[in-house]
Amino acid sequence: MPLPSYVNEYVHGYTDEFDQQIQVIQAELLNLDLCQNQDAGIQMLVQATHTLYECSKSMGYKPLVHLTYGMGEILEYMRKGQIAVDTALTSILYHATDYLLLLRHTWLVGPIDSISIQPLFVLFEHIRQHNWISDELDVGRFTEQLGSKVK
Repeated sequence: MPLPSYVNEYVHGYTDEFDQQIQVIQAELLNLDLCQNQDAGIQMLVQATHTLYECSKSMGYKPLVHLTYGMGEILEYMRKGQIAVDTALTSILYHATDYLLLLRHTWLVGPIDSISIQPLFVLFEHIRQHNWISDELDVGRFTEQLGSKVK
């Protein structure tokens, strides 16, 4: 039995919004790397991540909800000045964005539960508990592990 047409409209609307917010996130992460207008960029990242969180929550996409929530928490720490922005932190957020894209693709073509986002949560938890000191953590090991799963 085919899905009602309104379901397809919701899915299409969600994917359009998802794609727009991902573009904002990618552009603002690049700006953070280039140290351009960090306060405004962080605020835009917070808003884009929150939008993705709310859209994913309304559609019931739990892995996307969990990942966007985790990203949002880290971005809030950055916005409040509780953790400093550095290259390692933006690298982790780039990887999280790659995972968002991977989850989106997987959701459209296959089982979303086949992708593990657990390594990101290990990093997010470390950041939350230790106020992010990148020298204390072997970020290269984690980003290498994440990168191998995204390819």
